[in-house]
Amino acid sequence: MKWHYLLLFFFAGLFLLNSCHIPTYIDKRAERAYRSRGGLPQQVQLGEVILQYRLLGKKGEPLLLLHGFGANPKIQWTKQVRKLSRKHILIVPELIYFGESRPTSDRRVYSLEYQADHLKALIDTLGVDSTHLLGLSYGGLVASIFYMKYPASVNKVVISDSPVKYYHLEYADSLAQVHGANSLRELLLPGNGAELDTLLQLTYADPPNLKTKVLDEIVDLYYNNQRQAKEGLLNYLYRSNNFLSKLSYQTDKPLLLLWGAEDELIPPDIGRKLKDYYGDNAQLQIIEDAGHAPNMEKHRAFNRAVLDFLKGDR
Repeated sequence: MKWHYLLLFFFAGLFLLNSCHIPTYIDKRAERAYRSRGGLPQQVQLGEVILQYRLLGKKGEPLLLLHGFGANPKIQWTKQVRKLSRKHILIVPELIYFGESRPTSDRRVYSLEYQADHLKALIDTLGVDSTHLLGLSYGGLVASIFYMKYPASVNKVVISDSPVKYYHLEYADSLAQVHGANSLRELLLPGNGAELDTLLQLTYADPPNLKTKVLDEIVDLYYNNQRQAKEGLLNYLYRSNNFLSKLSYQTDKPLLLLWGAEDELIPPDIGRKLKDYYGDNAQLQIIEDAGHAPNMEKHRAFNRAVLDFLKGDR
């Protein structure tokens, strides 16, 4: 093939990757990552809730992965599922009001306990007596409530870049205002591509460079899914911030705190305070050159830290 045809294909590929095909491409790539390990989407009805989840892996202790507030919960674990499922049976749910998990009635409950209770019902349905927990950001909050309510169902806990105990929304809102938004709520639930770009600049150490049109399409495809319910979740977190900061999160479970060194949204100082709070029961590992999503930006270091911790004696 002549060089100019290769050049043509190269530029055509660049065009496709920076066009409306990007959201579809990202979603399909994530789907392939799950399906290559047998992780087909499944649904179960738990009371008034339909919960979508995936099971991956055939051996090892169970590991429950709890995603953050990002647009598409499936995408958040794309760089973990292959590696972690070699050593563990992964349970990967979509939390209520995210993805395809939703209530079947008009009743809306936004508490962290509501999420934790349905996760307990899920593992009971699957016949899992106890599991490790890995919670990212909002998922770290859910994981914390889960181990407090159901300690007998938990082995080890990993919390990454999460607003547990020491995170104050006044700081978050002031940070949002520096970046041109009125509050953290606007940042976490962008209404257009420009607002999503601001969120990416804030949460990634090395943000992806995408055109506004593509970002608009990502917002339409993902952030508008159950949007009103997500607003309810954020409002709950605002109302409950003082209450949540006063809870005792102490646990006898071995705990790993993983943080991106350049996380502006939930700075590593929160992780350091939590390490002091938990004491000898916890380990803290800071991942260099990573922001709020070290599992995506530095997935090799992230996966290695998780697996080393889970196979250790503590």
